[in-house]
Amino acid sequence: VDGEYQTFKSKDGAYVREYFFNTPELKELVADWSDQDIWNLNRGGHDPHKVYAAFHAAVNHKGQPTLILPKTIKGYGMGESGEAQNITHQQKKMSVDSIRVFRDRFQIPVPDDKLDQVPYVNFAPGSPEAEYMKARRMELGGYLPA
Repeated sequence: VDGEYQTFKSKDGAYVREYFFNTPELKELVADWSDQDIWNLNRGGHDPHKVYAAFHAAVNHKGQPTLILPKTIKGYGMGESGEAQNITHQQKKMSVDSIRVFRDRFQIPVPDDKLDQVPYVNFAPGSPEAEYMKARRMELGGYLPA
């Protein structure tokens, strides 16, 4: 049930351990995991490998339509500022601590002393990230409409 899925992410690892891993077989799977390990489990809709595999399978499936329904967490990455919370749709600001958690979680190259400024991230010219974005833009016909 979707509401249960959001509830798991709005709690903590101990809650997930108790209510998700709630059979002897499931408890055994995570017996040697910390609550933090359980909390850090990536949901399928946010796992880039699983999402890629699903799209790859769909693109290569022939003969009938394919539907992918990724299950995701509302406000994914916002931490205490809005992850899995109903306020997420109206959330306009994040605290510096929440921005720090977001930065660390997604490995965004912003130094601590700039977090309160919420700077744009610029990739170095020639970096793999910059080259990837440039190539995608060229596939779309360039930077400006013709």
